[in-house]
Amino acid sequence: MGFSTAAAFLIVFMAGMAAAVELLSAGEGFFYSLAEGIQEQVKRSQQQLGTSVEIVNVTTGAGGTVVYVENTGREPLNPDHLALILDGVWVEDNFSVTALGYFRVRYVNKTYLVKGAYHNSSAAVPLTLTTQDDTQVYNPSVTEPDQLYGIVGWFNITVAVSDFVSTNTSDSFYWLPGDVVRVATPLRFNSTVKVVVEGGVSDTYRAGEALPHAHVLSAESYVYRWD
Repeated sequence: MGFSTAAAFLIVFMAGMAAAVELLSAGEGFFYSLAEGIQEQVKRSQQQLGTSVEIVNVTTGAGGTVVYVENTGREPLNPDHLALILDGVWVEDNFSVTALGYFRVRYVNKTYLVKGAYHNSSAAVPLTLTTQDDTQVYNPSVTEPDQLYGIVGWFNITVAVSDFVSTNTSDSFYWLPGDVVRVATPLRFNSTVKVVVEGGVSDTYRAGEALPHAHVLSAESYVYRWD
């Protein structure tokens, strides 16, 4: 009787040990999976923090819209994962990333013959210089802007002109930090252009905003404009 009790206890003990070993093995696998998941999440978070893009130029016309987007982050990007949104509407397949390159800025000196100017104190830019012949005479009874005479002469200005230089037009390429991709679509937009890249990182351009690589006048802070 005593032998049977001892044997039964031994069997139960061995079964318990086997269950404990199996439980530990399962727990070890769970913790390994959990650690791998945390590491992957941390990696994705770091990549997202290092991901940044900026729309640096937008041109639109009868042929559609061209958007230039610079990788301003630390991570290389896949241009195949870029999405385009025009005026809040996702563009599905009607666009393509056609080239990769960079912007080259050059300075051009220009001289204009100023023949007159108009002044409107209520306008955001009150003085408009003109190079055109105009015979209008100031009439204080109407609300037209004042025409100023006696400003005929030469006006010199330096214009910073940016040109896109393509370095790769193949079907596939790496979009490295500092590189600019050219995104083309036959569609046109009215108010906003938005691009979205990996990790949901995006940038939005609103019509009329200044852009980093757009044509810039060195004297842009002056209160005048050309008609």
